[in-house]
Amino acid sequence: MPIPTNLNVHGQKSPNVAESPTFENHVIEFDSESEVKAQIQRLGHGQIAILTFSASWCSPCHEYKPYLDKFARETKGLYLLLRTENEDLATKNRVPGYPFVVAIKREGTYFELYEIENRNNLLNEITAIAAGARKPMGGKRQIGTRQIWEPSVGVASGKTEAPQLTPADIEADVAKYRTLILKSTGEARISSVPSYLSAVRKLDKAKMLAEIRDWSETFKGCMDSSCERAIDDLYAGARNFWMKDRVIDRNELSPILREDFNSSNPFIRYGALADYRFMADGLNSSEAHQVASSLRLMFADGNDAVRLEAVKVYDALTKYQKITKTSELADGASALRRLLLDPKPAILEQAASTYASILEKLSPKEAAEELKSLCRMNLTGVEQGALSRLRYVASSVIGKYKLKLSCRM
Repeated sequence: MPIPTNLNVHGQKSPNVAESPTFENHVIEFDSESEVKAQIQRLGHGQIAILTFSASWCSPCHEYKPYLDKFARETKGLYLLLRTENEDLATKNRVPGYPFVVAIKREGTYFELYEIENRNNLLNEITAIAAGARKPMGGKRQIGTRQIWEPSVGVASGKTEAPQLTPADIEADVAKYRTLILKSTGEARISSVPSYLSAVRKLDKAKMLAEIRDWSETFKGCMDSSCERAIDDLYAGARNFWMKDRVIDRNELSPILREDFNSSNPFIRYGALADYRFMADGLNSSEAHQVASSLRLMFADGNDAVRLEAVKVYDALTKYQKITKTSELADGASALRRLLLDPKPAILEQAASTYASILEKLSPKEAAEELKSLCRMNLTGVEQGALSRLRYVASSVIGKYKLKLSCRM
């Protein structure tokens, strides 16, 4: 049922809220301070904008997004909904973490919103703000043990400037949020990750890399389901540090990821592999050959997700022609062949696809030896599409090199 746009959940008329729809019935994305100021100027008396500070690497932000998108559609232009992923703008406005959602009035006063997931509670919050029953944010408030600055007239005014954080402040934030991740549980742990990553991003490059390098040791004992999600978000954040923010270089991150392949925590191994796959196209051949033997060992990892991701990384390195030595390709084919008997269909299918592409790159002698081993295997469990691909490639290689080999699969 659509939300009555001028009533609160008790059926009472919401005070000071314009009754006729004025704005778009979707969330407006913006990237600059001038854009948000221009949007805020659209507000009339009693009208409210809802602004979300988000980040591309922030999982809770992605969870908030559909709630606000739906709210925009159902309120049919009654409120101005805005969203940005500009982290510099968030930092300038002293946003303490992501996601951060505020309601803003035309004069620039703003109010933090908490009930995003529950549309009725969100409407009640907005009603209270419109009625003047909520005090605006402003001045100083306590965050942890440190006073932080907030503009008394809100994010839209631009009349004041926030003081710069000192390196000691930043390091204190990093330590605080790191401890929260380690000592919290469930959603509290997961929701601490965006604030931690935001603090890490403010470190100088050397300290940032040192912090990431310590993850393997710091989080090695974090093994429950919320740890899996939190660690996945950590590595997604590290990926954005070089892919999106350009604050570190992939060649600075790749040696750290290689070390993390050896972590005792499977969530860390998986996170490092996932990041490494994204940088495969830009690696040099020397780096690719250096990591190839580690990947082959991970084909036998006891964790299914790690095993599959290791095959995907190896596949990316071969497709981008980063692994070129035929001896390494032969070793890779041999290791992948053993995965053709893997009980997990997704791993088997990925292994079959990668194996087939490598088979075509082998020398005649290596191809013949590999095909002899393949043809002796019982492949009845292989998915039909993957099996057809193997048959086609085997036939092509036999014909290409005029091998005297009969192979029935």
